[in-house]
Amino acid sequence: MQVNGERVKASRQVRVGDRLRISRERERFEVEVTGIPVRRGPATEARLHYRETPESEAARVQAREFDRLAGAAASARPDKRERRELLRLLKGR
Repeated sequence: MQVNGERVKASRQVRVGDRLRISRERERFEVEVTGIPVRRGPATEARLHYRETPESEAARVQAREFDRLAGAAASARPDKRERRELLRLLKGR
């Protein structure tokens, strides 16, 4: 997580006008704080207090489209059924 281009801890207080760059796994987005809520509430309330930058929205749409076109990622190891099918193919049964 970065606030105004500086790497910070998650416990850092934010102010109106701060730009947050947030990374979650392969997903990255940038938002600008437009207000501070009075209380901690649901996500729908929290969304009213920040605005995602247009560049960030475009990048996320492009990344989603790339993931959709790339197809499902294969797991690192085959499960029991897949392993049996592989053995069947290799042994020629």
